[in-house]
Amino acid sequence: MVRPAMTAGEGGRVGRQRQTVAWLRERVGVVEAQCRAVRADRDRLAGQVERLTGENQRLKARVGELVARVEELRRAGKRQAAPFSKDRPSPHPRRPGRKPGAAYGIRARRPVPERVDRVVSVGLPACCPRCGAEPEVERLACQYQEDLPPPQTSVITRYDLRIGRCLGCRRRVQPRHPEQTSDALGAAGVQLGPRAAALAAWCSKGLGLPAGKAARLLGQLGLKVTSGGVTQAVARAARRCLPADAALAEGVRHSPVVAPDETGWRVGGRRAWLWAFAGQGVTVDRIAAHRGFDDAKAGPGGGLRGGAGAGRVGAVPHVHPRRPPDLPGAPAAPRGRAAG
Repeated sequence: MVRPAMTAGEGGRVGRQRQTVAWLRERVGVVEAQCRAVRADRDRLAGQVERLTGENQRLKARVGELVARVEELRRAGKRQAAPFSKDRPSPHPRRPGRKPGAAYGIRARRPVPERVDRVVSVGLPACCPRCGAEPEVERLACQYQEDLPPPQTSVITRYDLRIGRCLGCRRRVQPRHPEQTSDALGAAGVQLGPRAAALAAWCSKGLGLPAGKAARLLGQLGLKVTSGGVTQAVARAARRCLPADAALAEGVRHSPVVAPDETGWRVGGRRAWLWAFAGQGVTVDRIAAHRGFDDAKAGPGGGLRGGAGAGRVGAVPHVHPRRPPDLPGAPAAPRGRAAG
């Protein structure tokens, strides 16, 4: 069978179809290559996801261990006594006590007291505790023991105050003995004495004891007092110290150079600043709400009356406001500023 010859139009259409098929085959090859690349990326990312999942689980376990350790340390910081050890003992522990030779450390002992209040003679026993024979005296050895005296009853003093009235202005006149710590009468007429108030203030401010523990300490010494009584005694002692504090502040103002410094502080749980002003042989502390120049100027070093080296804080170019002056006899500025 003889096929009819194609016309020019049909030949052109067939050629275009062949080109389209070739282009589609080429595009299919490109898409297949892209699919292979995507599959490779998928496999690689799947491996990374698996690895990161394992790493995430490991880090979560580590975080849990650290959180438990932090909680344990926090509880241990509030614990009064050391907990029982949960660790395994060392198979080769070091020998307790002092080390021989140079590792012994500083050799020190309690000095022999210069005053002896009581002498107790201790004789030999009637027979040897080992063999039962009679012992013989060879020498006399001395041992000293220093102890606290037994608790004594407190000393109670009654002040008979002769209260009168002025014949001129008709005002009430109440005398006061130098040993009295308060002018209160009536329901508040029972007060702590000066020695007890001084001990309470030292326990509170010198040792940092709470009022309750200071009251318990005074109770061990034979003086019954409440926490509120300790707080009021410390407040009265502070008021009695105001003239001395003013005199110290005046000494700072008359110093030739004052070296101020500040550190973090807390007042009722709120942030504050403790300022220290070191003058010539005297140091005064102040608590301020801020640490700026105005707070330093308001302190005892703000109005100096010295010579060429004097001035307000930071006013002298050769004196750094937070560095002690290099002068003979000048006290060093307080150290230990809080971080931040």
